[in-house]
Amino acid sequence: MRTLTLILTALCLMMLGGCSEKKYFTVEGTVDGGRTMNLRFVYVGEDRLNNVITAARDGKFVFRGEAPRDGALVQVLDNDYRRLAVFYAKNGEKINLKVNADDPVASQATGTDILERWNEWTAANKAVLKGLDARARNKALAKYVGAHKDDLLSTLLVAAYYDSSVDPQGAVTLLESIKPEVRPQSVVELMTANSAMRDEKGGYNKVMPFRYFSSETDSMATFRADANRRTLLVFTAGATGRDSIMRALHELNDEKGTKAAILDIRFDVDTLMWKRDLRGDSVDWPSAWMPEATANPSIERLGITSVPFFIVADSAGTQLYHGPALTPALKAVRQR
Repeated sequence: MRTLTLILTALCLMMLGGCSEKKYFTVEGTVDGGRTMNLRFVYVGEDRLNNVITAARDGKFVFRGEAPRDGALVQVLDNDYRRLAVFYAKNGEKINLKVNADDPVASQATGTDILERWNEWTAANKAVLKGLDARARNKALAKYVGAHKDDLLSTLLVAAYYDSSVDPQGAVTLLESIKPEVRPQSVVELMTANSAMRDEKGGYNKVMPFRYFSSETDSMATFRADANRRTLLVFTAGATGRDSIMRALHELNDEKGTKAAILDIRFDVDTLMWKRDLRGDSVDWPSAWMPEATANPSIERLGITSVPFFIVADSAGTQLYHGPALTPALKAVRQR
């Protein structure tokens, strides 16, 4: 009798353990170079947007999250809100994630069939994902969706990579072309999560005056949109993505008749790192260091979702462009 009781108890514990595992998805991962750093996991749950920090120690980390019934599109960000990886998971799944902090496009999640197919698409479109041409990226996504309207991967790719800042209606049209049964609401909601940063009319919040540490005066200064006809705000962190944008910024700065100013806002860890990076840039426009980075209340309301990021504001503070692509930002600056 005692033996039977022990067996029944063990079976019950196994069943409970199995049920508990199915309530969560588990991520076991590594960060290149054995780095110790914080990772921020952002995804839509059953009733809220989850934003959870876990630590990678000596390049290793484990994360457990709870996805809604139709699964979750999970973004992995660093402390500067730079996206390092993105993947899809359902409760009960075990995901292996390799994070490449220097080359986020090379980050890779494995463990399910859909992630394997995702990796194949990423490998085939690596150049366009790394490039600055947002329309070319959107075109590649539209091509896949056009041939796979009944495939969940279509929804995931659009939500993960489509740049709606250059074509907002195009994003809506593309998503609507995908069959509803493979278009999870939780995935679509993550794509539009930054709508909370918009005003009551649906436009982005105005750029209000904010304080920053100035490279020109080596002291605190105040940004005011009305000081220039148009201002291009460039948000970066360290050297991330800077090499690919510097030439275009120099060309803009050298143009005559543009009547636009550039403010280069850095999210470096401290002023020492900021000044070190400045010495290697040789720029003629002012640079700003922002304490607390995207957690700074003045910047948080602008909805900076990644770096590099660009905002073009007119003299009233109205955002003429808001997004991660430089080409449309330059177009907005130069528009007569």
